[in-house]
Amino acid sequence: MSYGLWATAGFFWSLVTSWMNDNLGVRNSLLAGFSISIASTALLVTTQSEVVLFAVLLFVSPLGYSIGPPMLYVGIKRYTTEANRSFAFGLSYSAMNAAAFCSGATVDLFNLYLKDSSAAAQQQVLGFVALSPNRLVLLATCLVYVLALATTFLFVREIQVSSACVPMDLEMSEFAAEPPQESPSPSPASSSSSPSPSIKGGERFLVPEHSSPTPSAFQSPPPRPLPVRRYISDRLEAAEGPCEGQTHGGAVCEEFLPSSQSLCETALQMGRSHTFWRYCLLSLLLVNLTWMVSSDALEPTYLLRCFGPAFPRGMVFAINPFVIVWLTPVLAATTAAYPHLDMIRFGGFLTAAGPFLLAASTSPWALVLSEVIRSLGEAIWSPKLVDYSMSIAPQGREASFASLSSVPVFVASIPFGWLSGQLIAAYLPEDGPRDCRSLWLLVGGLVISSPLLLTLLEPCVREPGPVTALSPLGLVLAAYQHLASRYPGPVEEALPADEERMACDCLTEAEQRYEDSCDTSCVCI
Repeated sequence: MSYGLWATAGFFWSLVTSWMNDNLGVRNSLLAGFSISIASTALLVTTQSEVVLFAVLLFVSPLGYSIGPPMLYVGIKRYTTEANRSFAFGLSYSAMNAAAFCSGATVDLFNLYLKDSSAAAQQQVLGFVALSPNRLVLLATCLVYVLALATTFLFVREIQVSSACVPMDLEMSEFAAEPPQESPSPSPASSSSSPSPSIKGGERFLVPEHSSPTPSAFQSPPPRPLPVRRYISDRLEAAEGPCEGQTHGGAVCEEFLPSSQSLCETALQMGRSHTFWRYCLLSLLLVNLTWMVSSDALEPTYLLRCFGPAFPRGMVFAINPFVIVWLTPVLAATTAAYPHLDMIRFGGFLTAAGPFLLAASTSPWALVLSEVIRSLGEAIWSPKLVDYSMSIAPQGREASFASLSSVPVFVASIPFGWLSGQLIAAYLPEDGPRDCRSLWLLVGGLVISSPLLLTLLEPCVREPGPVTALSPLGLVLAAYQHLASRYPGPVEEALPADEERMACDCLTEAEQRYEDSCDTSCVCI
């Protein structure tokens, strides 16, 4: 009951504060959210009143959670370019699961350490509050929020990063080793001060030459070698190229000024957007899939009643975060060039295959394999869904877009708590015969309906554009063709001069716009 009220309060505050987040920007929203979260957790650590407890849980804590953390995704979008954004969202999803894994271990550690200690024997905080295990967990959470607030204050800026055009006259041949040009009157004392290239550890460095071939003891030591990559970056920052703004490693960093809009203006803007309604339909189609990921009652009850209390349930629960932490960044990097909806659908089918394995076999090995496959699918589609929502959201209104589009999903997911209880009562009763295979067969049918509906209604949710949809088999063939083109063999034919510039159909839409804006010639390899 309390958890349901807290979730409802969090959803309500996310709706109310979404337009405020867009008006404040990433930095100010994070500072406000973390500050409110510090105050709420500090109150939970020190309070001894039930009225204060419920007031914090229903008002202060959901308010801080609604203001700060949603803007983290917006910050990732503005701090990355289209070339590395998918990897950044995958890395953030991996970090989130790593934090969830560590938090569970921390809670167990605190409870085991203070399990047998009485309230009188526990240490005192501020002279009147006993450090129970739950209060110790809240205190650790408060310290984490303090660290997040300090990090935001020191390092987070209100900027936007976009792809930069690298001047074509700046080539690596500029730094190639050239034979020294002889001067009319060469002398050992006079030498050029321009940097000369060097190679160290497989990387080219620029080492400045010195005026004396044998430095004396009174001379300063030679400077450290400067990597060519960093030298180019410094040259780009100093050069006046066709791109405006501050350039760093091939990207333009510009200041972002949030625009102010009222709640009514934001709601009207979203209501008139066809993209917003298409994403609402997509979220509704994926309700069953998200229920499988967020279901916290079905699997623990299944493990307890079908395998017994002595079964290592913690090891099974650790499979999901372990797979996601290690595979999500790799999958995000390798699938960055593929359309978002295709990867969401492909990952959805993999996630749906997990329950069908449990319907076929109830052995422990089938359970482990089911967890691995389900986690693999989640590592594919879940970061892609977040990346897709941020990529199609209007500039400066990302928080409002994500919050308002979650309204139909929240309403549609209300019956799922009741459904989980009914499935447990019907197929996993506490006393009496149990039918585990029928349970997972029904769950698999519900979950697989999401990717099937996405396949049937894909023209209704896909954004209009030149992006071509791929079937799951098409994804496998495309990956094979990509690897074959990367490693064609020892013999390669040179392209004719008149075919050097091509249409570049293998590039994504964002990469094609980059090539056109820079006016460069590209060849699909």
